Amino acid sequence: MEFVVENLQTGKGTVQACQLKWSTSWCFVVDAPKGSILCGSFDIEALNGFGLPAAKIVPEPGKPAYTVGQFVERKITHVNALAEALGVAPGMPVGEAVEKLS
Repeated sequence: MEFVVENLQTGKGTVQACQLKWSTSWCFVVDAPKGSILCGSFDIEALNGFGLPAAKIVPEPGKPAYTVGQFVERKITHVNALAEALGVAPGMPVGEAVEKLS
């Protein structure tokens, strides 16, 4: 198993992005002070029930992300109600969503 943590700079400070190598794919989490942006492997509605604002990215078929850099270049595909209340919306670039969750 491989685990990578990178710091990402935002206009409001630093957030951490984590990358976990599963057997045949990667799992990503960007953890900001008010919520998280996750890969498609996570159930963001369940996280809503735990009080965590969350958004996720489900990649296009055949276009997976292999690095944190590739992950943060994507656009949000799904948000839970708590993230939506903070202004995060589908189609938003990850960088913009991170600012809203910071």
